[in-house]
Amino acid sequence: MTTFAIIAPAGDARLQTAVAKLFPAKNFEIAPGQFVVSAAGLTASQVSANLGDDTKVGQYVVFAVAGYWGYHRKDLWEWLTANPD
Repeated sequence: MTTFAIIAPAGDARLQTAVAKLFPAKNFEIAPGQFVVSAAGLTASQVSANLGDDTKVGQYVVFAVAGYWGYHRKDLWEWLTANPD
């Protein structure tokens, strides 16, 4: 599995809907417009292609996550632990 960060302007429900549909059990919304998803066998480009272009889901960028560190809510760390790279 690879973890991807999807970052977008806050408040676009189209992207939130697309993320939930494509990664139903493997997504976590950090804040409005900020998601992490876990997917096997995909690249950042493929995740983006699956989500759709800006006319379908709004503006966003996808990053493949090579590592992470920081301070945040406990539920984010629990999700990251349950969905390892």
